[in-house]
Amino acid sequence: MDDICGCYLKKRIGRSFAGIAILSLVHLTDALVIYPHARIAQEYIGYVLEVRGNWLLNDESTPLSVGKKLPAGGKITIKPGDENSAGIVIVNNTGGVLFQRRCRVKGECDQTIQLPPQPRNDKPVWSQIVKATMEILWRESKKFTSFISKGNESMVDGIVGLEDGKIDVSHIFARMPEKEYLLKLKPLLPERKIEPALLSFTWRGENPARIKLDGIDPGLYELQQWNSEYQGPVAEAWVLIVNSADYRKKIAAYQESQPLIDQLRGQSKDGKQVVAKETIRNFLRAYLYSLAESANK
Repeated sequence: MDDICGCYLKKRIGRSFAGIAILSLVHLTDALVIYPHARIAQEYIGYVLEVRGNWLLNDESTPLSVGKKLPAGGKITIKPGDENSAGIVIVNNTGGVLFQRRCRVKGECDQTIQLPPQPRNDKPVWSQIVKATMEILWRESKKFTSFISKGNESMVDGIVGLEDGKIDVSHIFARMPEKEYLLKLKPLLPERKIEPALLSFTWRGENPARIKLDGIDPGLYELQQWNSEYQGPVAEAWVLIVNSADYRKKIAAYQESQPLIDQLRGQSKDGKQVVAKETIRNFLRAYLYSLAESANK
């Protein structure tokens, strides 16, 4: 009798657990229908680095823009009629170029871009840099337009230390001819509605080459080179001014991005550079912007 009762009890318990499991599965299925966003955390495989024309993700109505995160397994198509002079460059989470379309050849952009099913995260430092930079390009896209100087004579973006009210601009001017310049420092971050004064600086190729700046605060600035004839900027560089105590830390973080930048510069197709010079400059500036934001927190 005990064996019969025990067997019966086990069957009842087994059925009960099976019933609970089925009921739980039904409830979970209902929850996924009612709350579709709760299914699985979305994985992202990369970002839009360059874009021209109207490119659509999964047939959505809003065109893609620079800095847009792209989901694993997504599909990208060009809007019909936008093929002429369109183009797109997509990078993975570590800055490697996944896809490039220039639409110079008829039919080149007609094919759907099928995004990979899984992200690449084998270089965590690079992934952090790309993520921080792309978030800035996505959020602050209008701030990233720049003069592109022809030839090698241009100021260089970078980080300078502030000590005793002076900054050393020797590496900013390393490519510039030795002569006198009219300069203006326009604050970018934190933003301040002030009209900066013109200052005169004579570059003699020295290192260090210090400029005295009265009342300057740490932050991100646009260093403008002005033309004395028509009183307007003709070139510019982005300069992150930091206290001397923070200089080594910020320089180290900035230098971590250089191998990634070299990777972007080194990628070519049909003998031509895949990523445009202006795009690479804007990428570096966005990273400078992210370093400036972290300094203000």
